[in-house]
Amino acid sequence: MNDSQKGFTLVELVIVIIVIGVLSAVLLPKFIDINANAGTVKVKAVASAISSSASLQFAASQLPSGGSYSAADACAGAYLDADTAASMGGTSASMKSGTGLPVNCSSTASGTASVSCVVTCAGASETVTLPVALKS
Repeated sequence: MNDSQKGFTLVELVIVIIVIGVLSAVLLPKFIDINANAGTVKVKAVASAISSSASLQFAASQLPSGGSYSAADACAGAYLDADTAASMGGTSASMKSGTGLPVNCSSTASGTASVSCVVTCAGASETVTLPVALKS
């Protein structure tokens, strides 16, 4: 007869549970911090996209053929195109109607000589300065 039993001893199981507990205690704060960083990265991406699109629109309106440029519209995301929105992870369903901003983002313009645009996404905010035409 074979009296040997197969399985793990209580000591082995306790060691595995302790190792899992230590790993979760060390790694859990890092995973929680990743969520906060994601909001910061998103707001920086949206602010950068607004700044870039505003600069392009401003440069286009300075051409001899003319054009129109509104810093307030730029801050609202009016100059963001579908490709830019898609690069920020947006889809037509997740974008605000009439703007290129993601649904959970907002923006506020202030100033006249130098327009500041404050972009807010998921609790994080970023301020960018937009170009304005200097009247001569």
